[in-house]
Amino acid sequence: MKPFIIESKCDVNSGCKLVTICPVEAISYVKVCKSTVGTVCDCGCDCKGDCHCDESCSCMRSKLVIDYDKCIACGACAENCCTGAIEMKE
Repeated sequence: MKPFIIESKCDVNSGCKLVTICPVEAISYVKVCKSTVGTVCDCGCDCKGDCHCDESCSCMRSKLVIDYDKCIACGACAENCCTGAIEMKE
């Protein structure tokens, strides 16, 4: 079994501590553009399939990711997720 993130439940702004809970540092935050590919971002940038905004741009948001090459499937993230956004699945 391995952990999977249910993005609709994940609230990285809720004071999430999962990054520090993972014993092998397999969980991290990345900055991603919150606009839909091919649309104009909140900042006015026309992404056209590839966001060219930098991490300080107003259209960027944090996203929780799991590095499955590091993950040992211990379940600590699912057990400690405060919003129930991580589930262990086959």
